[in-house]
Amino acid sequence: MNILSKFEHHIENTKDLDEAVDSIYTKYVANYLKTAKEFRTKFNFDTISDNKLEAILTSLPLELIDVSENISKLKLKREALKLSIKEKWFTKYSSFTLEDKLSDTRKREQADLYVLEDKVLVELISTVIVRAEADVSMYRELIMGAKKVYDNRRKTDGVVPVSPVTQPDLPEYDRYSTGGKYYVR
Repeated sequence: MNILSKFEHHIENTKDLDEAVDSIYTKYVANYLKTAKEFRTKFNFDTISDNKLEAILTSLPLELIDVSENISKLKLKREALKLSIKEKWFTKYSSFTLEDKLSDTRKREQADLYVLEDKVLVELISTVIVRAEADVSMYRELIMGAKKVYDNRRKTDGVVPVSPVTQPDLPEYDRYSTGGKYYVR
């Protein structure tokens, strides 16, 4: 038994599922986070200007609001699909008559097979929701990191003087003013 070949066969069988998840994710989430991905790559590798930090702090939260709304819509669709699956399952289960001479277990199995594709769709939507929520969490962390960088830059603006600081006249210290003690130089 070659486990790796079974895994490769499984990947080929589930390729359509991966494409479906990517398609749903792109439609409901990825299109709203294009600029966020650009900011993330720039934040990781480049020195970001104050203007870009301000853009991260102003536009990215608005994009996350849109994504959060779409996640809520997906959750609503998932719950509606779950309810329709229950109705569909019960309709199929109750459609069997006494003439069918099926056991209760067999009727349940037939009803489960009838709604199997719908259950797969519920899992696909759940996967997209988990992925989108993870992305939203990551971009929230990006916003917080940008806020820290922005705040630190603002703190240093007040510290660096515009003109040179004049030093007050300091007294010369010699051995008489230190009480005759010598210090190691």
